[in-house]
Amino acid sequence: MKKCIYCGADMEDQAKFCSVCGNLAQNASEDPYPPYGNPNGYPPPAYMQQRTNGMAIASLVLGIVSVFFNAFLLAPSVLAIVFGVMARGQIARDPSQGGSGMALAGLILGIVFLIVYAVAIVIGLFIGQAALESWEIYFHV
Repeated sequence: MKKCIYCGADMEDQAKFCSVCGNLAQNASEDPYPPYGNPNGYPPPAYMQQRTNGMAIASLVLGIVSVFFNAFLLAPSVLAIVFGVMARGQIARDPSQGGSGMALAGLILGIVFLIVYAVAIVIGLFIGQAALESWEIYFHV
C-alpha cells in the first residue's frame, strides 16, 4: 500500500488517483513537490475583487475635506455623516461591496469636526458678544 504525497491518505498500489483528494498518484521518490497548478486540469477559481461603495469613498473624502473647509455652513461634515450612514447601510445589505472602513472613517471625521467647528462657532459668538459689549462701554455708544 502506498500513501498520497498530497494528503497522506492510504491508496492501493495500482491506483492512479487518490480517492480522498483526487490528485494524481505518485510515489514519494518521483516528485516530492506537487505539480504547478491544479493537477486535475481544471483552472483555479477566479478571484472576485470587491467593489468599493461610492458613498463610502465620498464619505471619507468629505470627512477629510471637513478638516480644512468646514467654514462653509458645516456642509462637508454633515455630508460626510449622511454619506457614511448611507454607505454602511448599503454595505450591510450587499456584502459583495467593500468600503466599510472608509465609510466608518468618514463618519467619525464628520462627527468629530462637526462638533469641533460647532464649538468654535459658539465660542466665537461669545467672544464677539463680549467684544461688542466692551466696545459699547468704552465708547459710550
